[in-house]
Amino acid sequence: MGGAARPLCDGATAAPEKCASRATGSGLTDRVRAMTTTVQRSTRSWPASQRESTSAPACTRDDAVLVLFGSQTGVALRIARQLCERLKAAGVSSNCCCLNQYKFFLSRRPRVVVIVSSTFLVGAAPLNAAKFNEFLDDPTPDDVSWMSFAVLGIGNSQWPSFCAFTRKIDARLQELGARRLVERLDGDSADEPKRDADIDDWIDQLVGIVVPRVTTSDIEEAKCPMVCAQGASRRREPCTATSAECCAVQCAFVPGAFPATPPEPADVDAFQADLVYRFDAARRIHGADVVKATLRAAEYLSKKPRRRVLHLEFDLPPDVAYDPGDCLAVPCANSPAVVDAMLRVTGLSGDDVVQVEFLEEPSSTLRWALTYALDLSACPTRDLVDRLARLATDPADAERLRCLSLPDLQHSYTNVVHLLDRYASVRPPASGLVSALSPLSTRCYSIASSPRSHPSTAHIVVAVSEDACTGGPMCTPFQGLCTQWLELCSERFHADLGQQVAIPVLICRSQQLRLPAERLPNLVMIGCGVGVAPFRSFLQHIPHGSTSVFVFMGFRDDDDEYLYRREWARFHGTGAITRLEVAFSRHDHGEYPYRYVQDALRDHAVELRGLLRSSAKFYVCGSIAMANAVFECLTNDVLCGDDLSPSTALQVMQDKIRDGDYMFEAWN
Repeated sequence: MGGAARPLCDGATAAPEKCASRATGSGLTDRVRAMTTTVQRSTRSWPASQRESTSAPACTRDDAVLVLFGSQTGVALRIARQLCERLKAAGVSSNCCCLNQYKFFLSRRPRVVVIVSSTFLVGAAPLNAAKFNEFLDDPTPDDVSWMSFAVLGIGNSQWPSFCAFTRKIDARLQELGARRLVERLDGDSADEPKRDADIDDWIDQLVGIVVPRVTTSDIEEAKCPMVCAQGASRRREPCTATSAECCAVQCAFVPGAFPATPPEPADVDAFQADLVYRFDAARRIHGADVVKATLRAAEYLSKKPRRRVLHLEFDLPPDVAYDPGDCLAVPCANSPAVVDAMLRVTGLSGDDVVQVEFLEEPSSTLRWALTYALDLSACPTRDLVDRLARLATDPADAERLRCLSLPDLQHSYTNVVHLLDRYASVRPPASGLVSALSPLSTRCYSIASSPRSHPSTAHIVVAVSEDACTGGPMCTPFQGLCTQWLELCSERFHADLGQQVAIPVLICRSQQLRLPAERLPNLVMIGCGVGVAPFRSFLQHIPHGSTSVFVFMGFRDDDDEYLYRREWARFHGTGAITRLEVAFSRHDHGEYPYRYVQDALRDHAVELRGLLRSSAKFYVCGSIAMANAVFECLTNDVLCGDDLSPSTALQVMQDKIRDGDYMFEAWN
């Protein structure tokens, strides 16, 4: 997704820094030290008594209900937790984990499986549900005919792909012979109060069905292929004991009480040590798909104040492959300053041991969790504020929190630390704080290169997020959590200290911006700003002359912010681009008058009308506002004519989306 990191937020409080030409100055050294001073403690702070522990806790019974979640921004995770709390109150044991962990937990044959998930981008699975999506697409999947299930989807009805992923799950599980306990609910975030009320009713209905089902004694006891942990060796092997026998054999799911302490970096500076800790944490959170990408080139495409844009090139390991349209996902870490502020405000110790339930190995110190696993940097959301209000010991604070509107939050508070600093009665224990916070998401950047032109190399475009503070007294300047760090990596690269800059990354497979595998139809590419990144990849990949390519792009001006200007001109000059139209929204002179990309679309309405009613494929990449404006323009201004009514034009667009001929990725 170009340089605007996916998903929604990319905020932190790292200090602004100078451009790469000053990377060798003392400012860079101080900045590195500030960003890494406490990170080193975060991964080596396990209490000795906990590190030496080898005994596994006994379990009293199998988890009757398995709640699997797919969550990109934390809403689905919150609802999954809410469901588990309701089941617990009803006397039903449950387990909660992300959909990527489905294989191990389904092997335990829970009585009931409940899936709560959002839909990422346009019909795709959230990143922590990608492996489950592969299971759904497998032509010969594991047997699930034993399963009783229910599905709850979260989405926004303003998008054509509303709850598409959970609808897919519901249909596929029924197709595979699983038994649906209750009708699927599509929770609509376009109306949050109604969504929450519908979810409450749905959970009531589900609990009413589940309780008698899992407490009926005549249901055959399933075998429990759980994990045995016996003695100091902490062996893990399949266990065939029933739940009644589990206690006798000390059987429990114990995927490692604590992660291994990362190797102590020897003879490296703070920046290199930070890279070691980030990679270790990323592997633990995101698994073996995380690899090291070595920075090989970095340059500014634009240096305008608060609108800097970087072009970065990374060497990938030989066994890592990607396709045009894929993204490079970068795991994030919160600033040590923000972590220290959170510990100071809450009065908690960073050495407290907590359980981060969405991790496969959930136990960690609080400092580690706050640094690598939990989101401290995004602007507080209504969901987060509601969770904090329930933790307030002062009813007045709880009421004031519930009354905060989203504009109030955006205007007055930069992150959750500032919010907690304002409301003194919200001082949860470490476990409560961890449960309230949302997972820290990776930031995804559309790859701007083709593996044909640049084998084992990936290029990305990064718009460095930075904005002045316009809010209240608790608000501080907005700083991009990942983009600022990538800019620091760029400065470090140019400092040329004889050390590689190798960052943790993983490939995020796009389910939207995909070139056809077979014969290429006409292609129409519409993008703004850093949203043009995937189109650079496409044009490097497509054999010149194999099809007609129409490119419509929008930038703020034709100076610094016209990204890859020479390359587009070269593609156009060689015939790789059939038509190139560029609109500038902040500059009005001569050849390129002041206009938006939708104005360029209207200027070529007749040509585009024919393409929309043909098999041509349309690709749209940019902000949500831009994507909505383009969709409305194509529907109302391009298609609507003498022969098409507004309803018919809308149906044409919906058919294009359904057939995979209109694909878009958009972000806030």
